[in-house]
Amino acid sequence: MENKIVSQLKWMSLSLSVVILSACGTTNDSVDGAESTANTNKDKGYRCEKITVTGSRMPVRKCTTQAQRDRDEREAQRLLSSGRVASEAGG
Repeated sequence: MENKIVSQLKWMSLSLSVVILSACGTTNDSVDGAESTANTNKDKGYRCEKITVTGSRMPVRKCTTQAQRDRDEREAQRLLSSGRVASEAGG
């Protein structure tokens, strides 16, 4: 009985290993596809920055497009001209 359980556990672990390793296989993206994605991101002005949040020593990676940065800048200018400042907490 004990040998049967051990045999089943070995079979299950082998099956699980095969499934996990097959999931790590290559994707359909080729080198050209990766370059195309990089060019698309450049066209959109995609950029990542490390920002250190006040009260934390751990920098946070923030990735934005040029359109998002432009929108944020317009919003900041609008808030400054109206004399109001919004907090990150939504207030």
